[in-house]
Amino acid sequence: MVKTISTLVVNGENKILALKRSRKANQHHGKWDIISGRIKNGETPNECFERELFEKIGLTRYLFVEKKAPFVYQEKGLKKLVYPYLCKISHSRIELNHLYQQFKWVTFNEFFQLDYIPALKTYLEIFNQFIALLLAFQSKQIAS
Repeated sequence: MVKTISTLVVNGENKILALKRSRKANQHHGKWDIISGRIKNGETPNECFERELFEKIGLTRYLFVEKKAPFVYQEKGLKKLVYPYLCKISHSRIELNHLYQQFKWVTFNEFFQLDYIPALKTYLEIFNQFIALLLAFQSKQIAS
């Protein structure tokens, strides 16, 4: 079973980061995606999360991160154990690597209108729970 991480990055306006895959990506060219990647041998999910944020968008700092329970996803006969993360950042500066040609900040509902990679339908259903968590977290901050 392949172990991976998937990360929903949210900015200060509660919009999520959508990344459009370039021709240099090994599959799903031109489709919209979120940050994800395989966990390397000897690497923890948290280490992979940090590495992928830096490699894909140049991000090294964030306000908070929430990790949810992993889930199993099967695609084309390949089972994946996916560790989902929610990452809140205070800015919208993104440095794309060669795997992506474009990014934009969208609402959760707007993301569903994009031509996204097939696996994200399942992932986004899981992440929908994160959005409720994020809003609850922000309500606590405002009340404090």
